[in-house]
Amino acid sequence: MGVINMHEPEKWAYVYFSSKESDDKFTIPQEEKVKWELYTLYRAQKRYFDKNKSWAKSLQSISKKNIVVDGKVLKPVLENHSSGFNILVKSPFSNKTLIIKEDGKIITNE
Repeated sequence: MGVINMHEPEKWAYVYFSSKESDDKFTIPQEEKVKWELYTLYRAQKRYFDKNKSWAKSLQSISKKNIVVDGKVLKPVLENHSSGFNILVKSPFSNKTLIIKEDGKIITNE
């Protein structure tokens, strides 16, 4: 996992079942890689809050780099609201909008 912390689900292993008896290849779904980047932004926002006692108002405050997954640039959006924040990104692979909330849960909008 890279860390001793079961609260980082993006670092959990994948289990792949196949009926093939010979070598079979597994590829991590691109959508999962997008979620990894959302978790990175989520943790950066939490660190910002711990340090500043308020949520960052812009992504530039918590991330100084372009976010690229498999050659596609992600364009996340940070929304602050009275009870926390959401970070949204439209997946360039499925066109679904993935949203991570202040509690770390990811939801998907079609």
